[in-house]
Amino acid sequence: MSSPNDLSPLSPNAIDDISSLPDGKITLTAQPLIQILSIRSTTASRFRLVISDGIHFMQAVLAERLAESLGAILNVQSLKNSIAALEVVSWFPVHNVIPGHHHVLRLLVIEELHFVEDRTQRIGQPVSHPKPLRPSP
Repeated sequence: MSSPNDLSPLSPNAIDDISSLPDGKITLTAQPLIQILSIRSTTASRFRLVISDGIHFMQAVLAERLAESLGAILNVQSLKNSIAALEVVSWFPVHNVIPGHHHVLRLLVIEELHFVEDRTQRIGQPVSHPKPLRPSP
């Protein structure tokens, strides 16, 4: 059994790197390896995920087209803790209006990925990635 500090085969700091990408659709040439800590269906064709690089975790959603193409093979429980390579992601600004404050949050949409390995255990001891709110102009 590997130690909690052994993060292989995950890509170190992948969550930081993904978080620093600009808004819009981006093809990831490095195809970082992440772990899917959880996945749940929000509707028939929408899935919310928690992804990790072993250091940080963050929320994301599967693009509807990707969820539909995975279709019948998408067994939500079997994907938990699996390792995937991210190929294409999109960041979308989401306006969050709190009385007296207007902030723009960002939503990560996974457009394309491929599964690399099934795992039964969580890798590392990831903590929530900080989500700084940026005031809109």
